[in-house]
Amino acid sequence: MVELRATESGPVADVIAVLRDALSRAESGEIIGVGLAMACRGRTDATSYVVGEGNIATLVLSCERLKMRLLREGEE
Repeated sequence: MVELRATESGPVADVIAVLRDALSRAESGEIIGVGLAMACRGRTDATSYVVGEGNIATLVLSCERLKMRLLREGEE
Protein backbone atom coordinates (compact mmCIF):
# COMPACT_ATOMS: atom_id res chain seq x y z
CA MET A 1 0.00 0.00 0.00
CA VAL A 2 1.29 3.45 -0.87
CA GLU A 3 0.52 6.10 1.69
CA LEU A 4 0.17 9.78 0.96
CA ARG A 5 3.17 11.46 2.47
CA ALA A 6 3.27 14.81 4.15
CA THR A 7 5.43 17.19 2.16
CA GLU A 8 7.34 20.27 3.04
CA SER A 9 5.71 23.59 2.22
CA GLY A 10 5.98 24.53 -1.38
CA PRO A 11 5.31 22.92 -4.74
CA VAL A 12 5.67 19.20 -5.43
CA ALA A 13 7.78 18.70 -8.57
CA ASP A 14 6.06 15.48 -9.70
CA VAL A 15 2.61 17.05 -9.41
CA ILE A 16 3.73 20.03 -11.49
CA ALA A 17 5.23 17.71 -14.14
CA VAL A 18 2.01 15.69 -14.49
CA LEU A 19 -0.10 18.85 -14.74
CA ARG A 20 2.22 20.45 -17.30
CA ASP A 21 2.13 17.29 -19.43
CA ALA A 22 -1.67 17.20 -19.27
CA LEU A 23 -1.90 20.90 -20.13
CA SER A 24 0.34 20.41 -23.15
CA ARG A 25 -1.78 17.48 -24.33
CA ALA A 26 -4.98 19.52 -23.81
CA GLU A 27 -3.55 22.47 -25.72
CA SER A 28 -2.73 20.15 -28.65
CA GLY A 29 -6.33 18.88 -28.67
CA GLU A 30 -5.50 15.35 -27.50
CA ILE A 31 -7.36 15.66 -24.18
CA ILE A 32 -11.05 16.52 -24.71
CA GLY A 33 -12.35 15.93 -21.18
CA VAL A 34 -10.76 15.72 -17.76
CA GLY A 35 -11.46 14.60 -14.21
CA LEU A 36 -9.21 15.56 -11.32
CA ALA A 37 -8.89 13.95 -7.91
CA MET A 38 -6.55 16.02 -5.76
CA ALA A 39 -4.98 15.40 -2.36
CA CYS A 40 -4.41 18.79 -0.77
CA ARG A 41 -2.49 20.02 2.25
CA GLY A 42 -4.27 19.73 5.56
CA ARG A 43 -5.56 16.23 4.68
CA THR A 44 -8.26 17.68 2.46
CA ASP A 45 -9.26 16.62 -1.01
CA ALA A 46 -10.81 18.26 -4.03
CA THR A 47 -12.37 17.03 -7.24
CA SER A 48 -13.24 18.68 -10.52
CA TYR A 49 -14.27 17.59 -14.00
CA VAL A 50 -15.13 18.86 -17.47
CA VAL A 51 -16.73 16.46 -19.95
CA GLY A 52 -15.84 18.67 -22.92
CA GLU A 53 -16.33 16.99 -26.30
CA GLY A 54 -16.22 13.47 -24.89
CA ASN A 55 -18.84 11.21 -23.44
CA ILE A 56 -19.33 11.13 -19.67
CA ALA A 57 -19.06 7.32 -19.78
CA THR A 58 -15.49 7.64 -21.09
CA LEU A 59 -14.58 9.87 -18.15
CA VAL A 60 -16.19 7.42 -15.69
CA LEU A 61 -14.21 4.55 -17.26
CA SER A 62 -11.01 6.57 -16.89
CA CYS A 63 -11.79 7.08 -13.19
CA GLU A 64 -12.28 3.34 -12.72
CA ARG A 65 -8.97 2.61 -14.46
CA LEU A 66 -7.23 5.14 -12.22
CA LYS A 67 -8.80 3.55 -9.15
CA MET A 68 -7.50 0.13 -10.24
CA ARG A 69 -4.00 1.53 -10.82
CA LEU A 70 -3.98 3.17 -7.39
CA LEU A 71 -5.18 0.02 -5.64
CA ARG A 72 -2.54 -2.10 -7.40
CA GLU A 73 0.29 0.29 -6.54
CA GLY A 74 3.03 -1.58 -4.74
CA GLU A 75 1.78 -5.06 -5.68
CA GLU A 76 4.38 -5.54 -8.41
